[in-house]
Amino acid sequence: AAAAAGVKDRRVLWIGGLLVLVGFGAKAGAFPLHIWLPTAHPAAPAPASAVLSGVITKTGIYGVLVLSTTIFLHDAQWGRLLAALGAVTMVLGAVLAVLSVDLKRTLACSSISQIGFILVGTAMLCLLGEHNALAVDGTILHILNHSLIKMVLFPAAGIIHLTTHSFDLNDIRGFGRGKPLLALVMGLPMLSLAGVPGLNGYVSKTLLHESIVEYVHLAGNGAALFRGLEVLFLFSGGLTLAYMLKLFVCLFLERNSLPEAILAQKWKQEGEHYAAPASVGVLLSYLLVMLRLGTDPSAVMDSIAAFARGFLGGTAPDHAVDYFATVNLEGAAISAAIGAGVYFLVVRTLLIQRGRYVDPIPPWLDLERSLYRPVLRFLAQAAIVLATLADRLGPRLLFHGIPNLFQHLQLWWNRIRDRILLSLTGEVYSPRPTVEQAADDFHFARYEDEPRRLVGFTHSLAFGLLLTGLGLVSGLLFILLH
Repeated sequence: AAAAAGVKDRRVLWIGGLLVLVGFGAKAGAFPLHIWLPTAHPAAPAPASAVLSGVITKTGIYGVLVLSTTIFLHDAQWGRLLAALGAVTMVLGAVLAVLSVDLKRTLACSSISQIGFILVGTAMLCLLGEHNALAVDGTILHILNHSLIKMVLFPAAGIIHLTTHSFDLNDIRGFGRGKPLLALVMGLPMLSLAGVPGLNGYVSKTLLHESIVEYVHLAGNGAALFRGLEVLFLFSGGLTLAYMLKLFVCLFLERNSLPEAILAQKWKQEGEHYAAPASVGVLLSYLLVMLRLGTDPSAVMDSIAAFARGFLGGTAPDHAVDYFATVNLEGAAISAAIGAGVYFLVVRTLLIQRGRYVDPIPPWLDLERSLYRPVLRFLAQAAIVLATLADRLGPRLLFHGIPNLFQHLQLWWNRIRDRILLSLTGEVYSPRPTVEQAADDFHFARYEDEPRRLVGFTHSLAFGLLLTGLGLVSGLLFILLH
């Protein structure tokens, strides 16, 4: 931070910071580099998905936090950039989760959305400057809470998959009926992530929401955009409740379209014998931790936040936060109302057709298929062209000089022109006369003015290795001298 403060040209820091942000943002699953996360989760085993969501994505967040608390400490422009990225990630992930018909994909999109919440907290940490206590505590605690919650939900999804061999909501519909223990194991984390009071997720979301409210109050008339950010925050919280309600109702309240006898034979399970006691015991221990954190946040969660506050350059709050005050409960109530409305007006009416859950997203809206894969194919072809030019032009420039280069460029242009004319008119234009063989030869052919050597040193592997060695030596000398 001290070294960064001494840099006069901030553009240098921004160039490096943006490049690092792209790398860590991709690792975290932030928009627009979030596309790998919904694909990786369904393919990975349940324990790996838990680590992927709870640990690996947090390494990306760690990198963003290091940038934001050192090089860009209290930098308002950096904070606005993170706020924009966080808002889009937060809303987009929640919308994708509502529309998904795959259990693990829904949880993966949920992770994207929660990463957006954390990025918003990081943005407020930068924007609030010395008054960033709420943002610091909320960011730290939401990282912890999201990891704890997904450490329960992904293994629980794995338990369902071990029996049903599917993550499709239409296939696993009604699996949890008559399984109160599984309903408890999955229901509490779902409510916690939705920000229901009394659970740990409510605490961190309250702090993040209040940090936005505090910035709006401090900025006054200049915070119109952040009033919109507050609306998006509450809306995303409502969508969280909507997709978690969708999963819970599908698994534990609705009936499968197949008869019970066929399901019993297909799933090959009876009663509560669907998971090992040790697995259920581990998941229940996580629930106890979440309940302890959520029921007495002032005694437990504030201490955890204070432990990590120094690393993020945060200051202690001016006063203790009353988590269950009416003004703080209002935000949770608004999100709950939005979530209930989205579930009953959208999920139950538009996303269920003929008794089946449907995903209305058309394939062409897939960012990976419609944008990234074509761009990567183009870049690969461009790299091939550049490498070919370097291979063809390099030796000629080295041994024949610039004049000969233009001759080869003219030759290439003639070839391209001939191909175009041939495709349009069926004829090839050539100003050079055709050299024919003697009349007694049955075959007629056109010969090059100068015979070309089939194999030469400049086209050999040895010459390529020689140029590679010269390039390496030149690069090392440049590094040593500069």
